[in-house]
Amino acid sequence: MGADVTIEGLEELMRAAELADRQLVQDVASAVRTACRWGAAEARNTKKFKRQSGALEDSIDGYTVTAGPDFVDGVVEAADQKASLLNDGTRPHDIHAKAARGTIGPLPKGQSRSRSKTTTGRLTFQTADGRWVSTPMVHHPGTSPDGFMNRGGAKAEEVLQQELADAAERAASSLSR
Repeated sequence: MGADVTIEGLEELMRAAELADRQLVQDVASAVRTACRWGAAEARNTKKFKRQSGALEDSIDGYTVTAGPDFVDGVVEAADQKASLLNDGTRPHDIHAKAARGTIGPLPKGQSRSRSKTTTGRLTFQTADGRWVSTPMVHHPGTSPDGFMNRGGAKAEEVLQQELADAAERAASSLSR
């Protein structure tokens, strides 16, 4: 014995659920993009180190790398090679001059203008009191961690949680109409 049951409005409900699902997928992707941008801005704006060339700050970016029907991957990164040293800090270390002769300007890592491997270079710099010093080696005391990328990541997470909550609320609201 069979019974036929008709549910009024089922087709409309199914269409509304499908639209809400599509909108939610778009909103999640938008939330990840927004969170990554906010995280990158936070890292740039809360750094405590002194700006030199601006290359490090300019290398901080937030973006999505992949997106599929049920996932979105976002990244907040600083591509400059000094970023991790400033973010995490460094231990005390020695800095040795490279062999050089008549050096003007920077050289690629591991290269010198010297023809002889036995020629020692000198580090020449001006001290805080204005004296010029030339030495083959200096002891760097290390750097304190800044944590600017950590703050950027925390901001991205905070923004993502709020954006996802807003997206879920919009989806629920569209279904209740």
